[in-house]
Amino acid sequence: MSSSPPTPTLTHLPISSPDPTHFVHIISNLLSPSECASIISTHTNLSPSNLTPGTIRTRETFTDEALAARLWSRMEKFYKGDRIQDADGVWWTASGLNPGLRLSKYEKGASFHPTAPDLDPKNMYVNRGIYNKGGKFTPHFDYSRQTSVHSKSFLSVNIYLNSVAEADKGATRILKNDPLTGPYWDGRTPLTVLAKIQPVQGSASVFRETLWHDGEELLRGEKYLLRSDVLYEREGTFDFDELYGELSDDEQAEKAAWLADALVDGGAEEEAERCYERAAFLCPAVYFRG
Repeated sequence: MSSSPPTPTLTHLPISSPDPTHFVHIISNLLSPSECASIISTHTNLSPSNLTPGTIRTRETFTDEALAARLWSRMEKFYKGDRIQDADGVWWTASGLNPGLRLSKYEKGASFHPTAPDLDPKNMYVNRGIYNKGGKFTPHFDYSRQTSVHSKSFLSVNIYLNSVAEADKGATRILKNDPLTGPYWDGRTPLTVLAKIQPVQGSASVFRETLWHDGEELLRGEKYLLRSDVLYEREGTFDFDELYGELSDDEQAEKAAWLADALVDGGAEEEAERCYERAAFLCPAVYFRG
C-alpha cells in the first residue's frame, strides 16, 4: 500500500432530473494506484454473475471491514451528518460504508464455461446474447441493502480500480427513467443518457440508489469496479407495528417481505427470517409470491 494516503476531493456532476434527491458526486483520489492494484490481485475468485444479454460480467463478493473503514475515513468528511428521510417518514443519518463489497470485472469477448453457476447451457437466448460481447450492465436501480433493521443503504458507491479510455466506452451512464416503463429495460426502447462517468483509476461515483443507470458496453480491454454503499443509521427505534399497524394484513406482509429481502442482501439472515415469518403469518400468498 501507499505510504501516504491520497487526498480525496469531491465534485458535483450536473444532471437534469425532476427528483430533487438525485445527484451524482465524483470523488477523485479515493484510492491510490497501488491500493487499486492490490485489491485486484487479492481477489481472483471472480465468476459469472447474473448473466443476461444485457449484463455480462464476472464478480466476487466479500466482506472486508478494514477496507470499508479505510474508505469511509476518506469519504466521511463529505457525508458526515447527512440525513435522508425514507418513504415511511423515518429519518436516517450517514454512519459508514458497507463492508459487504462486490468486485466486478468487465472485459471484451469474455468466454464463460458452459457449466458456470449463472450460465444455463440450455438457454440459447442467453448464450447467444453474451457471445463475443463486451462487458456491460443493463439499466437498473440499486435497491437498498440493510445490514440490520437499524442500518440501511441509501447511496451507491462505484469505485473504479483502473482507467478506461473514452474511446473504449465502459462508462457508468446516468439514465432518464420513464415511470411508464418501470424499472426494467426491454432492450429496444432508446435510452436517454443524462450523464456519463468514465472510469478513472482510484475515483468513485456516488449517487442515490433510486437513480436509473447502466454500465456501458466495453469495446476494448478490461474494467474493474468495486461496489459498496453508504450506510445510514435509523434515528430512533424500529417498531414494525407502530410504522405499519394501520395497514391491511396484505400490505403489512408486503412491507415485511420487502424488509426481509433487503436484510438478506445486507447479510442479516436472522433478522430477515423473522420478517419472512411475519409475512407468512400475515399473508401466506405474499410470503410465497416468488
